[in-house]
Amino acid sequence: MEFNFGLKKTDPIRIEMNDGVDPPKSQLPHYSGFGSEEDSLGSFYHLVPKKPKENWAKFLQNDKKNLRFLAMLETGHPEDGNRLFIVTYELSNDAINVYEPPQRNSGNMGGKWMERTHVKNPATGENYRPHELYVGATMEFRKHKFKLLEADEFTLRYMERNKYPNSDLTLIISKLKDKFRQQSGMIRKTFKAIDKDNSAGLDAKEFRAVLERFNFDLTDQEVISVMRTFDPDADGTVRYDEFVDAVIGPDYYHTPAN
Repeated sequence: MEFNFGLKKTDPIRIEMNDGVDPPKSQLPHYSGFGSEEDSLGSFYHLVPKKPKENWAKFLQNDKKNLRFLAMLETGHPEDGNRLFIVTYELSNDAINVYEPPQRNSGNMGGKWMERTHVKNPATGENYRPHELYVGATMEFRKHKFKLLEADEFTLRYMERNKYPNSDLTLIISKLKDKFRQQSGMIRKTFKAIDKDNSAGLDAKEFRAVLERFNFDLTDQEVISVMRTFDPDADGTVRYDEFVDAVIGPDYYHTPAN
């Protein structure tokens, strides 16, 4: 019997390895809400945390370009009914911040409601992307739901120029074509019936009422895009004859103005 370092040598123990079993993977820790999620993940991936990489090309291309929306809280609390917020999406880094303008005698101080940070869309689990913000959309920040009510002129033009889904008039028209062609005569009669003063134009509320009567499901942003295109005088009325002609005519392609 051989001895080595005072220990008796024995036959080796055979261990069968099962190559079909994957080794366990580390689970990402739950985001605590402090700081940015990228900073928190730096402590998970590296023993010595590293600063998250920044896309400088994107930053330089979109520096100081922000999408701004007026929003309201969607709650069942009557005291929140008159509260308005400014939601800003920074195109340079995809961060979002929420500001509440002070209102006298409202009982609310106003000010920063949410510091600039990346926010995940609960429906996708990914950070909100710019095309997911549009008038009429409902967004969730810190377990609070906000409905976007209005957008500033730069935001509307940017979304139209970059053909965001709810601002691309070509897509909107193509979505309506089939139904319009089947009922074009009735639709024209309905437009003229609602146009009491025979001005050949309808305001946004009247225009939406006609669309809803024929079950045309357009978002608030899509209605705004239509109004901006078929309202050449910018007086808040859409020229419905031009609109119907565009929908039932040959394939429509819209080129936004710069």
